Amino acid sequence: DNYDVLNDAVGNDVLGFTELRAELLTRADGDVLEVGIGTGLNLPLYSAQKLDTLVGFDLSQGDFSFTYHFCSSLFPEEGMLEKAAARSARMPFASQITLVQGDVAILPFEDGTFDHVVDTFSLCVFPDPAQALAEMARVLRPSGTLLLVEHNQSPNPLLAAYQNMTAEVVASVSKGCRYNQDVTRLVKEAGMRVISVKPALGGLITSIEAELA
Repeated sequence: DNYDVLNDAVGNDVLGFTELRAELLTRADGDVLEVGIGTGLNLPLYSAQKLDTLVGFDLSQGDFSFTYHFCSSLFPEEGMLEKAAARSARMPFASQITLVQGDVAILPFEDGTFDHVVDTFSLCVFPDPAQALAEMARVLRPSGTLLLVEHNQSPNPLLAAYQNMTAEVVASVSKGCRYNQDVTRLVKEAGMRVISVKPALGGLITSIEAELA
């Protein structure tokens, strides 16, 4: 699946991405929103005992007899939520999962709805990552946290320079992924306080936990 390749399903274990995702999701409990859920790669990494509800949100199209809401007419890749639904049905917490289609820039949820908002490797493809992060912050409860694993601009000057030089080419072949974003800065500019940052692969990948400021 093209989406799974883009989101590092190939080589996950070798590069340590599965470990990063799994460690991040140990912190997800209560009512959780995962934006950019795509085909549901993260679903097996959640703890059924910790979840009350899990809302999987994506812009993509799907047609399935699952808990499903239509929120957008923009479909970048057909069938991803349909595949997420198939994965969801195999989860021990399937009855707690809702899949929602829509635009992360205008999340269709009330303020303060979720205990945690999760995003892994999707921030780089959002047309307006600042607006997306502002919306994620808006739907968090006062005690909630934002949990991210993202492509990031390396703190190594040579790596960062290479990223900047190749950013347009990489975006053109990776569904628009801007892999040279300063994710920590974006999170802070969205009005959130960064609790922890865990870099990987020379800072090309970052795992961030943040809370409302």
